[in-house]
Amino acid sequence: MLEQCSHHWPWYWLLLLQLGLQALALFKRRKKVHKLFKIATTFGFVLAFLYVYLLASFALQLPKTEHLSWVEKVDGIVVFTGGSNRIETALSFLKDGYNVPILISGVNPSVTEKKLLSTIKKEKHSLVTLDYQSLSTLDNARMTAFWAEVNDIDKIGLITSYYHMPRSLFNLKRAGVENTVYPIAVFPEKMPISFMVREFHKYLLTRLYII
Repeated sequence: MLEQCSHHWPWYWLLLLQLGLQALALFKRRKKVHKLFKIATTFGFVLAFLYVYLLASFALQLPKTEHLSWVEKVDGIVVFTGGSNRIETALSFLKDGYNVPILISGVNPSVTEKKLLSTIKKEKHSLVTLDYQSLSTLDNARMTAFWAEVNDIDKIGLITSYYHMPRSLFNLKRAGVENTVYPIAVFPEKMPISFMVREFHKYLLTRLYII
């Protein structure tokens, strides 16, 4: 009996050693997973902080007032369509007696010139250029660069919604517009928070040259 026990004793040690090694490997693996989790958590906090910082930076760039009086300083007006009261604001300047050329960029193809300019006198129709080709803010900016050069316009009044202004101004620089630009902001009556967040995301993608 003693001989049999002594004969099998090394196998128990081998089993214990194997179990010990497995426990050590499991401990190291858990330690590694914990370390990776800690790194991922830290990275997540950094991304969240960066997101909030960029959102605050975007909010600070938004116009606080309309600056309608800046129309007196400009040689021409550009409207980036896509929001309420943008075109109406531009045409109101013509009705108020300001005889400045106006580019309305990104007009819906279904809207005719006759319908769009029905609120102003016919003799002022020649001051308005309608751009039906532009499909994006970058397209608007490129058309603005071309229009300003052709019409020898140095100081541009840019009309768009206040939330759209940061992206519009950046795209003008991106399109090579070196003219002095006066932002004339339009403030819609209702603006859901979700819409503002979506515009912020578009602004970020524009700054990264993705859109």
